[in-house]
Amino acid sequence: FIRKGYDETKMIDIAKEAGISRTTLNYYYHNKEQLFKPILEHFFLAFFPGAKSAFYDEKRTVIEKIDFLIDWYFIRLIENESLAPFVVIAIQRMPKMIATIAQENILRFSQAILFIRQVEKEMEEGRLKKMDYNTVLITFYSQIVFPFLIRPLMNEVNDQADDQYVDYIET
Repeated sequence: FIRKGYDETKMIDIAKEAGISRTTLNYYYHNKEQLFKPILEHFFLAFFPGAKSAFYDEKRTVIEKIDFLIDWYFIRLIENESLAPFVVIAIQRMPKMIATIAQENILRFSQAILFIRQVEKEMEEGRLKKMDYNTVLITFYSQIVFPFLIRPLMNEVNDQADDQYVDYIET
């Protein structure tokens, strides 16, 4: 799914990659969507440790936590350049599935509630500009994902090797 995208991935491709027959795969997963949900859930939960470690640190300000999270996610996205487009496509194609995964796992994200309260407190104290939480989330995720979506274009426009772009976004 990450390499080919949801639409281009076929059940037979998945079976071959897993080293099993298509019949075996179909026994456990009757269609691609049934298989995609646990993969997406695994991906979603795999990215949570970075957030969890930031949310638990009471000594960090919101800005320090956001800086930490951006760095943490950047490292993962640099390691696998296909992840950012995968995330965007998944969000566009299956927002309901992603929302369901988030709702089903909300107890694992209880630290996020503490972070939200900290954001609200720092806004009230004037250390952060007042804005609604959706604006905070949109800004945060765009800072993480967009640099990786524009990566091929920037390499082409600047006639540079990919490692030069990676060096640039890491600074």
